[in-house]
Formats: sequence, structure tokens, C-alpha cells
Amino acid sequence: MQQKWRIKMEIGNFVEIVKMNVEKILGKEYEITIKESGKNNGVIYIGLSIRKIGLSVAPLIYLNEYFEKYNNGCITIEETVEYVIKSSKSKCPIAIGSQFLNYDSARKNIVYRLINTERNKELLEDIPHIEFLDLSIVFRYLITEESFGLASILIHKTHMEMWNVTTEELFQTAKENTQKLEGYEIQSMTDVICDIMKAGNSTEEIFDKSTKALQEDIPLYVLSNKSKIEGAACMLYPNLFRNFADVIGSSFYIIPSSIHELLLLPVESMGEDKEFINMIKVINDTQVAPEEILSYSLYYYDKEEDKVFICR
Repeated sequence: MQQKWRIKMEIGNFVEIVKMNVEKILGKEYEITIKESGKNNGVIYIGLSIRKIGLSVAPLIYLNEYFEKYNNGCITIEETVEYVIKSSKSKCPIAIGSQFLNYDSARKNIVYRLINTERNKELLEDIPHIEFLDLSIVFRYLITEESFGLASILIHKTHMEMWNVTTEELFQTAKENTQKLEGYEIQSMTDVICDIMKAGNSTEEIFDKSTKALQEDIPLYVLSNKSKIEGAACMLYPNLFRNFADVIGSSFYIIPSSIHELLLLPVESMGEDKEFINMIKVINDTQVAPEEILSYSLYYYDKEEDKVFICR
């Protein structure tokens, strides 16, 4: 049983204690350091970098989630230490190859992302970006390794100087690459919910009734990229919104579900703007992780003007 009477501690103390215990177990063959990493929207993650002596790269194991579990009485220090050691040995740290140093070879992996401008003011001072509505277009270098999966590096101004390129050149490169490398998917909300129900082994009768009700009540579509990671950038794909508007035969509203996906709602199905703006605020404040919030705004794609606006 977990001890419910434990004294709650600050995350800094928690990480120090975990670090000390990991050092005891791994010994002098490893160098263990505490590192902080800034995420989207000013969120800071803290963790342990565990580098085996003689290697130049090291995995970084974040502890924020385990700190919360510890303070809620769901996990012990010993279990956290076991998790850290196991994760450090299973994670494959990514070594950046020489191709990153040369723009001609690096450019094929450069893509764009969308983040909130107001919530990332400090970060935007250090990275190349282009403002778009109340958002900012930023750039990442994609890394794909079989043993690791998909990862990326946020491109800073120092990288841009190293490559001797402009922000506009980065944008044109990312514009060429992003849709080609990451693609997109538009699914009806009906299909998305039905997939969830199928995965949950709903009975055939319940599934059929729910599908019929959804088809009648939710003319809503979900847009993301193929990986479902930071797919809100699909908003920038050339001609995507125009083609979608042609298919549904109308303009539509864009609800920023998160940095990972957008919800598209045909204009004739829309209620009052203020109701949806309030809904976006409630969902962002209660259901979306702080680092995954894209915007509190409601957007509108005008089919006639082929342009996206913010609804005021």
C-alpha cells in the first residue's frame, strides 16, 4: 500500500532525492545532471539527464508527471527511481548528424508548426518566426530513427545564422516540405468517435444507434497530420481549406482543439459565435494540457475570399 500520510514536497526537492538515489544505483559509470526544458506556452519541464561516461549524448527523463503522482500518494520514490533507470536504458538518445550543420542537406527535413504568439513571447525572441493571425509560424528540423521514432529540433536564430538563411527562406522550404512529409487527414467526428467505440468493444446494437445519432447531430470534422502530432499546422497547407470548402459547399469555422488538431464546422451548422468562444475557453482551461493549447480564438474560413479570419 502507498503511504497516504507522506509530507508533500516541492518538485526541486523531489528531483534532488530521485537523482541521489539513481546515482547510488548506477554508480560512477554515469554522469547524472538535473536539467530544465522549456516547452510550448512557457511550460517548464524538469528531469534527469543520464549520460554514460564516454558517450556524447544522453537521454533526458522528465519527472513532472511522477512528481504529481508522488504528491498524490500514487507512487513511491523507489518506484520513481526504478522508472528513471529503466527509461534511461530503453530510450535511445538522438545524435545530430553532420547533415544538420549544412543547410543544403538539412533543408529537406525542415517543417513548420503553429504556436500561440502571446503565450510564447519570450521564446519567440530567440527563434525565427512569422506572425499569422494571433499565432506564429515556427520551424523544426525533423529527425526520424527506427529505434526512436519521430522527433524534432526547434530551429533557433543561431541555426539560421549558421546556415546563412533568412526567415522567408525557411518558410518557403517548410512550405515545400511539411505537407509532403507529414500529409493530412480530415475525418468526420462521427468516424473519430466510432473508431473510439470500436476500440472500446461496444456492442453492435449500441454502435449502430450511436452512429446514426452522430451522423444526424454532429456535422463536425477533425483535421490533423498523419502522425497526429502538432497537426494544427495543416491550417497553413496551400489550397487545403479551399478544397475542403468546395467539398462541403460552404465556408466554415475553425475550432483550435489543440496544437495537434483542428475542428472544422460548416457555417450553416454554427450557433452563436460567443457560445463557441466560451466553449473553447472552458475546454482549454479544463481539458487541454497547458503546453498543448493553441489558441482561445474562434477562426472563420471565408470561401469567397479564400482567407482565414479571427471571429471577434
